[in-house]
Amino acid sequence: LDVLFQDQTIGASTMDWDFGDGTGQLTGPGDIAHTFTNTSASTQYFDVELIAGTDFGCTDTTLHTIGVYPPVTALFTMDTAGCSPFSPIITDLSQGANNYLWDMGDGTLLVGPSPSYTYLNNTTNDQQYTVTLITTSAFGCTDTLDQPIVVHPVPVAGFQATPFTQQYPASTVSFNNLSGPGNWNYSWDLGDGTSSSAQDPADHDYGTWGTFTISLIVSGTMCSDTAMQLVEILPPPPTASFQGGGQGCAPLTVQFTNTSVQATNFQWNFGDGSTSSATDPIHTYTVPGTYTVTLTAFGLGGSANTYVQVDSVIVHPNATAYFVLQPTQVVVPSQPVFTYNLSGNATDFQWDFGDGTTSAEFNPVHYYQSAGTFDVMLVANNAWNCPDTFLLESA
Repeated sequence: LDVLFQDQTIGASTMDWDFGDGTGQLTGPGDIAHTFTNTSASTQYFDVELIAGTDFGCTDTTLHTIGVYPPVTALFTMDTAGCSPFSPIITDLSQGANNYLWDMGDGTLLVGPSPSYTYLNNTTNDQQYTVTLITTSAFGCTDTLDQPIVVHPVPVAGFQATPFTQQYPASTVSFNNLSGPGNWNYSWDLGDGTSSSAQDPADHDYGTWGTFTISLIVSGTMCSDTAMQLVEILPPPPTASFQGGGQGCAPLTVQFTNTSVQATNFQWNFGDGSTSSATDPIHTYTVPGTYTVTLTAFGLGGSANTYVQVDSVIVHPNATAYFVLQPTQVVVPSQPVFTYNLSGNATDFQWDFGDGTTSAEFNPVHYYQSAGTFDVMLVANNAWNCPDTFLLESA
């Protein structure tokens, strides 16, 4: 506390001051100033004594009491820089304060020891403010402290990658930067190991299928923002095809060779009620007829393609050879043996009577020339060359 003492003595030539704080001063007439210090937490009182003297040795004494209130100190710490929206942590370290008034530098006034406040910077440049704390003690004493604070702008990242979905071999993606205006830096990660620092990267060909995560980091001197998007390139659709089929006699076994591309799974329908999921199946047809074979191929992305071979397999019926002989015992060489041909699905017949003679007739009549026991065989055939043999032993 600075105190100015005004000299009101009369006739004095010397002034002997005792300020009550352990200090004093001997002066001539006139005003004098003194600074009192109070480092305690309570009011201190100082008894100031003045002894005025004349040249004749006469003196007079006066006494005044000075009260010095305890000091108040404004002190705080806070984060001095940050990205918008910025909420600095304010920690009050003031001493002797009873009231607090904060000027946040943007026209906002707050009270309390450690207020919370959020700064916004919607520009593209740093914004600087001065935070001022005015503390007041219970005795009305005040102290002030200023601290600067910087609020950095934050970019707003945004972009659009198109198309979102496409099917290979189409795999080219275009980029449109939708970030907020400003002198920003750009860092692209296209999701396949490719990067770019351009504001709008050139169209990018991924060259394969898959799901790719694209990210864009927009940054200023201190702050940044990130935007992300997925693009999907679907696997190519499968193409179903196969080789196999043909015709033959029942039972007919057919080997199918799968020539499909971009396929992972298969479903066969052989046209006779039988199916298979094998890649290259082998199938046996037991019933004569004409069959349409269908192959459905499934790709990586779940897409499917079907290939149909109409009348791919033709299974011909077999001839059925059968006959009876009448009589089964004859007198040679005069008595004949009559054949009764009961064959089915046959147009061609080859008889072997077991005695070295043959016939191609439908129902031949045979005369044996010597006595004995003979095996008679009939081979019946048809237009599709599907023969059958019947042997009557010891006829």
